Amino acid sequence: MIGLAQGCVDCAIPYLKERKQFGQRLWDFQAMQHQVADVVTQINAGRLMIYNAARLKDAGLKIVKEAAMAKLFASNVACYATTKSVEWLGGVGFTKDYPVEKYYRDCKI
Repeated sequence: MIGLAQGCVDCAIPYLKERKQFGQRLWDFQAMQHQVADVVTQINAGRLMIYNAARLKDAGLKIVKEAAMAKLFASNVACYATTKSVEWLGGVGFTKDYPVEKYYRDCKI
């Protein structure tokens, strides 16, 4: 799920840097940068939770709680990241021209 979220962001950022609105790139709006920073921070937090569970497993410890928390958090992050990516892309976010529409559907399963 973290990979799915990362894929959405990786697809959306070039679009945000290219698309202009009100004579300015979407990327240049501070509010947009805050939203992207929030999503990327959550993706990194989820990745670290997964790495921590793997580290504990490698050490031979029980990871039931850590694995469950990582799975829940990663699923929530994936849904949040795909939703935000579709919003950032606007109308083209629902077209098959960009993979975020597929990621959006996939994260709901």
